Amino acid sequence: MCIRDRYARYMNRFFVPAGFIDSCFPASAFMDRGQRQGGSETEATQPAFPTLVFLLLILLPCSVVAEELVKPDETPELEEVLYITRQSEQPEGVLMHTREYDESAFYWVAPRLEYYVSLLREAHPALPLVILSHGDEMAALTTANSSKYREVQQIIRRLVETYDVDFQVCGRFAAINNLDESDFPDFVHMIPSAPTALADYRDLGYEIISIELTW
Repeated sequence: MCIRDRYARYMNRFFVPAGFIDSCFPASAFMDRGQRQGGSETEATQPAFPTLVFLLLILLPCSVVAEELVKPDETPELEEVLYITRQSEQPEGVLMHTREYDESAFYWVAPRLEYYVSLLREAHPALPLVILSHGDEMAALTTANSSKYREVQQIIRRLVETYDVDFQVCGRFAAINNLDESDFPDFVHMIPSAPTALADYRDLGYEIISIELTW
């Protein structure tokens, strides 16, 4: 199988339209110099290196797009999220908030948040996104628990650094549990009061999505 055919098969894995290789890269682009000049196979040849490099640059974003998030088993808030993604005009912003009794709740809530955020970001790239934690689940985000909840903190960091989410925790609730801003990593933003923030964001026109509140 020639190089051109191998790349065609590779790109088909990422749903590249049929004929893409033919239209953008004719067969002659993958021939060596001897073949293009009608020479024999014994002549000195030189691969079309610039063409291959250009093709690889195209393939890289294709592979990134292909790595989509797997939908979690439970997504009870999905319809609220999809309603926003279907709007032709984005809202002023979206705030999702969590409030759990269980400090380990982010084990199942964090993947759900990442899935929702990916859908929102795809539909509205410039949409302001805020996630606010104001329950016992915030304990999983402290630096002291970075080993115990490593996967959870990796997801939250990714939400902030990759998806440009403002991730907040309630300072009032943190203080009740003897926590302050210094107890959290730098990707977590502490605010004074969750109830006040919720009211303020609602006044600003943000869509508010409650993520499985237990109290």
